[in-house]
Amino acid sequence: MSDFTNTARTIQLSLEEYTQINPVHILEDSEEKIIFSTPTIATKWRAENFYTNEPKTLEWIAGFDQKDVFLDIGANVGSYSIWAAKTKNMNVIAIEPESQNYAVLNKNILFNNLSSKITALCLAISDSSKLSKLNLSSFSAGQALHGFDIPMNTVDVYSEKLEEFKPVYTQGCFSTTIDKLVEDGIPSPNHIKIDVDGFEDKVINGALDTIKNKDVKTILIEMNQNIDSHLNIIKILEELSYKVDNKDDVNYIFRKT
Repeated sequence: MSDFTNTARTIQLSLEEYTQINPVHILEDSEEKIIFSTPTIATKWRAENFYTNEPKTLEWIAGFDQKDVFLDIGANVGSYSIWAAKTKNMNVIAIEPESQNYAVLNKNILFNNLSSKITALCLAISDSSKLSKLNLSSFSAGQALHGFDIPMNTVDVYSEKLEEFKPVYTQGCFSTTIDKLVEDGIPSPNHIKIDVDGFEDKVINGALDTIKNKDVKTILIEMNQNIDSHLNIIKILEELSYKVDNKDDVNYIFRKT
């Protein structure tokens, strides 16, 4: 019999105690107390590596004004939405189509008492409004690399081996465009983050009217220069008087000139 077996104990929990289990990570070194729900390894990793994972994104958010509106597309569990609302006291629209991420996103809003600042929407953003499928790389909160309305034999451009994308689960999902959301009443955004794992070009094509608006000051997009459609994004935005800060970083920040 192993030492583990000798020392292992069975922990008995009542149903009420079980339902109260809510593991969290608190950013104690922040000026604001920020609580992140961490029900999975991926969410725990995101919380513990918050400052080092995407420092350029944090620097970008630091430049926002309190009166600005932040549109976070592909919000995942809401790390940057929460940070923007907490540190800048600003209004945020957080959009995340994947069911597990969306649940934790809302939990993070609740834990940080930000329901008056952050509106979470469970939608895919694309170049049209349609009912389709969201193919998931993993059915676990905090994961990414999902694909909306893509053929099953599509090559996963974010895979190191460029392998065929084989979803572990497919959920129903509805898409709309940024232009349609603004038309339907969300506040016109001043800053837009786009992180949708491969179809950023469709998000841009469905946002041209909004992007042309003088309200939009900056756009952050996770780019891959090996994708032709991403190179076309640069061309489109430069023609609309946006300039890229630094093309050596995966996160391109386009600023209205």
